Amino acid sequence: MSNVREQFGKPREGGGFTTFSLKEDASTIIRLLPPMKSLKEAGKWGEYHKQHFGYEVRNQRDPSKTMPRPFMCLEEQDENRLTTVSCPECRRMEEQAQALKDDLATMTEKHKASGIPAAVAEKKAAEACAERAKWVDGHRLDKKWYIPVMMEDGSFAIFRTPHAAFKAINKARKEMRDDNGGSDVFDIDAGAWLKITRTGTGLNTDYTATIVKEATVLANGKRATVVKPAPLSDEQLGQALALPDVKTSTQLIRRLTSDQVRVLAYGSGSPEEVEAVMNMAGRPDAPGPSPRPSPAQARPAPVAVVSQVQASVVEEEEDADEKAIREAQARMAAKKAAAASASASAKAAPSVKTKAILPLDDDIDEDEFAARFPRPSAS
Repeated sequence: MSNVREQFGKPREGGGFTTFSLKEDASTIIRLLPPMKSLKEAGKWGEYHKQHFGYEVRNQRDPSKTMPRPFMCLEEQDENRLTTVSCPECRRMEEQAQALKDDLATMTEKHKASGIPAAVAEKKAAEACAERAKWVDGHRLDKKWYIPVMMEDGSFAIFRTPHAAFKAINKARKEMRDDNGGSDVFDIDAGAWLKITRTGTGLNTDYTATIVKEATVLANGKRATVVKPAPLSDEQLGQALALPDVKTSTQLIRRLTSDQVRVLAYGSGSPEEVEAVMNMAGRPDAPGPSPRPSPAQARPAPVAVVSQVQASVVEEEEDADEKAIREAQARMAAKKAAAASASASAKAAPSVKTKAILPLDDDIDEDEFAARFPRPSAS
């Protein structure tokens, strides 16, 4: 009789991965991984991706419901923010946003010319443009960094986070170098743990990153607080390399061809059509599993100076987006004040009976506003 133990094997380590983001008022502790795979030569430790949302397919478990099917934005820009590769969905979003703006202005002026109060004219115009406004509201561009990390429990994951967190991490990294004789959080044999915290909501969301420290007793017997080390063993490095390549992997972000994106952008948008287009021939194939490296292959070369070219371009883009959103908010606030003033003046006149009508988007919150204006026009 054979030994029953021979019928069991050992669990495979490092074969899977998770992608996570921080929720509101939450924190996590991570260990950043040195530049790896396609990012190694450039010295980059994360990749900035843009995903288009706005298309859905049928839920296979419950066909009465739909599920979002985002895909990677095809647009590419150089370090001067000049477009080198155009994205059909971006162009369609710009066309629809401009058409909505033009239609609202034209219809509002038409109603005002017939003697209708401005606030009422704007409401009527908005109602007439509701279908196009729904399309514009539903199509947005999500921008995030994808960063390979090790968690406190020794597992590996992809940290998906906005540029604000990326900047906070860079700030903490610089402080550690300045305070510890050039020591870097990426150092394989020492490194450091970082605590990332998210607070606030909407445009007031803030991210902080701090180096985790611990109490220790020095050789002279004195107690001190020092950086908590986070060394990576050869085995852990091998497990880390089982993570997908954050720059090229189709496991993280759905990648479509330009033709597929164009068909989606100018199609009906029905779940059935979206499903058919995304299954069209020509979609880039997902890469197979990476072979498990030996410990010698797993240990990468010393960390190069991490490139900041992409980071600076992203920061300019994020700042431009935020500026445009805040300017739009200011215009909305001015419109609200004007409507309130007009309403007060109307109430003060005894011979005229009128009902104050607030602007259509008066009660929009910051999260919804940020989603509604995801990509301001370059003009």
